[in-house]
Amino acid sequence: MCPGSSPLIRFRRHTCFCGGAGNPRRPPPDRASPQPRWIGTGYLIGAAAASWLALSGSSGAAQEYVRVEGPPSCATCRLVLEREVSLGGPDAPGVGPFFHLARDGRGRFLVAHDDAADEVGVYDSSGSFLRTLGRRGQGPGEWSRIYHLDAKGRFVYVTDPGNGRETVLDQDLAAVRAIPLRGSPRDVLVVSDSLRIMNTLLYSPELAGYPLHVVDLQGRLTASFGYGGGVVRQDREVDAWRRLAAASAGGFWASHMSRYLIERWTIGGERTLTVERVAAWFPDGSGRPAWEGPDVPPRPLIAGVWEDNEGLLWVAVAVPDREWSKAVSVTPDGAGYSALPGDYYDTMIEVLDPSSRRVVAGGRFDFMGHFTGNGRIAAYREDTAGMPWIDVFRIRIESERRLQHGPM
Repeated sequence: MCPGSSPLIRFRRHTCFCGGAGNPRRPPPDRASPQPRWIGTGYLIGAAAASWLALSGSSGAAQEYVRVEGPPSCATCRLVLEREVSLGGPDAPGVGPFFHLARDGRGRFLVAHDDAADEVGVYDSSGSFLRTLGRRGQGPGEWSRIYHLDAKGRFVYVTDPGNGRETVLDQDLAAVRAIPLRGSPRDVLVVSDSLRIMNTLLYSPELAGYPLHVVDLQGRLTASFGYGGGVVRQDREVDAWRRLAAASAGGFWASHMSRYLIERWTIGGERTLTVERVAAWFPDGSGRPAWEGPDVPPRPLIAGVWEDNEGLLWVAVAVPDREWSKAVSVTPDGAGYSALPGDYYDTMIEVLDPSSRRVVAGGRFDFMGHFTGNGRIAAYREDTAGMPWIDVFRIRIESERRLQHGPM
């Protein structure tokens, strides 16, 4: 369970949806206006940062707002999944219900999960197990509570908040350096080897409430932004959780998790586009707790976002499984409730076109899935023998007309 929390729900092999009394925190008077926070080496930069911000053109530009409503506009379109590879089996390092997955430049899959968060399983492009990386500890190649994996170019990035750092691995999967990180990141986007965006809350007077932070190669915060104003509450951290993805026009996407709201930001902290999806099946969760008891269906949560080469936004939403109540049971110690995520949630995938303000296509799938980039989504399952697997699917939009008549 989370420290200081009351017992709520525990997913099998993973503690989740913890809550507690928390202490409301009000921002100091100088933070009444939610502007980006520019940070130097340990000091807040005032006039100099303001001058740089003005020169960069990111202080006064108006952002665009797009509201998307209604059902999918393409009546003949459907989402098609094709299984590419399955990782797991009797001896499956890194495979678990809440997993983190990356594919490196050599086509290898690297996977870790929250309840074995001191090791990474390495699999080849066909899904065959190759080796295990790491062990529990604080030295090079040792980890504690891995929470994110990423791969870009010739490097692999392993984030473990337990050690407060990100470890960078080379093509031979050897540790080449470590970058200190503050807080407990919910998500990390590697922009380049020297720059990453981190979603976390930092409870200091000058940074409380800012969910997005730019981190350099030395682990320094160079900018913090995304604060929406109002009271900052530790028991409402879900309001600050974001899913991050690269934006084709530069910058990045940050999707809220408890609201169907997706924002595009520049690296400099300017919000250039807000996409709000309005759907009756996704009520605004900003005023509700994350867990309301074993007899209340879970609320929808954004599980991931990804932009394709055509500028379409693919959004994965965790929605209550049609038989979600059968997945919930009391834990043996009686301190909470247990559920397998894939039985508790389904995944609703929608493809949004911000330029036309419409939903292009959508579909519901009987698993809890996570985008892994490049048109792929991955999901955990257990076979009839109880063996754990992660299935990696390619996903695309297919038209019935194309299926019937061939390429158009």
